[in-house]
Amino acid sequence: MGCPMKFTMKPGETLMADEKELYDVIQSGDTARALDIIKNGCIRVDCLDENGATPLQQAAFKGNVELCRVLLDRGADVNSNEHEHAYTALMFGALSGQHHCVSVINNYLSIEDVERIIHPKGIDTKERIPMKFAKEIHQLVRSYNIHPVKIIKFLQANIELVEHRKPFVIVLEELFDLQMKQKETNEVMALKLWIIVFTIKEAFKFIDLKKSEGTKTPDDLLVLFAKQLLATDAEANFPKNLELLARQGIKAFPYHQSVLFQTLVKSVGQTEFGNEPSALSYLHQALLGQRMMMDETFCAACGEPAKKKRCAGCKAVNYCSAECQKLHWFSHKRWCATLAMKQDMMNEQWDVDESAKTEGADGSDAAETTQGPSVSSPATPVAAENEA
Repeated sequence: MGCPMKFTMKPGETLMADEKELYDVIQSGDTARALDIIKNGCIRVDCLDENGATPLQQAAFKGNVELCRVLLDRGADVNSNEHEHAYTALMFGALSGQHHCVSVINNYLSIEDVERIIHPKGIDTKERIPMKFAKEIHQLVRSYNIHPVKIIKFLQANIELVEHRKPFVIVLEELFDLQMKQKETNEVMALKLWIIVFTIKEAFKFIDLKKSEGTKTPDDLLVLFAKQLLATDAEANFPKNLELLARQGIKAFPYHQSVLFQTLVKSVGQTEFGNEPSALSYLHQALLGQRMMMDETFCAACGEPAKKKRCAGCKAVNYCSAECQKLHWFSHKRWCATLAMKQDMMNEQWDVDESAKTEGADGSDAAETTQGPSVSSPATPVAAENEA
């Protein structure tokens, strides 16, 4: 007999052996073993420990994004509040400062939501798009990253969807409309899905336009579209086409009664084109929250969290992968030297400030006590082996 994943329990009930071990490995940070237990062990996905916390809540508290995603995919209840203090998974993540996990939970849509749109009249009726694409579409809509280049990279990785563009867009549009037409509207989710839909439509328009001019493949044209969005000029290190796309996407949002839409329009309207914060920054802040935007470092190309890789030249620009660095280099190379000079000036100013602090503390001569940045300083360059 199998072990059903979607099986809850009441507080005080005895945990099974696999469930006990799951809590232990989540606490110890052994993600590989936790994933193995979830996949092959016998657990109830919403089981409760002695304090009434579920595995999802524990994973959110520990900041384990991968486990949060897997547990959500397995049907974990984000609203469970059996904990002794009635905390939910979102509260656990917020209380422990795990804003990445909070964003994953907040932006989650189940694969069943996607399948219901693909088969609106039931599983035995005609599907709008081959069901084999349900997993890929779910991967797209459950993400919190709506950076246009990230969406373009998704299309590249699932290039077959370009051939099914019409039903693909219809599925996304219906998922979007559902967020605004259901009993309890979800404006944040609707905004996220709208930007995804808008970007994909623009990508398809670009493919159609350029395809008539030559013989390049859809994949080549998507790379070209991404580079067009990331391009800067000699006047400013600012991707004007990316900003224009983000502003157009916000303006095209069809539900003008939305409070979130009205707030975004006001904020973007008060910011002169070409200045920061960009329209994309406002969008990300609406989806992720201001705290995560302040605490996290993002890839300069696709907007993914990126703490491990920096441009070795300027040490001022971060990337999530070598692929993104290569994609962005055509634009970044124009500004790399300038950014390196600015970074050096920041480091020198840091030295001066630290020297002044030390002099004020012990009265010694500033020139004798000047020290370089400590390893915890935000201005400290990452280790060479971590540079892109």
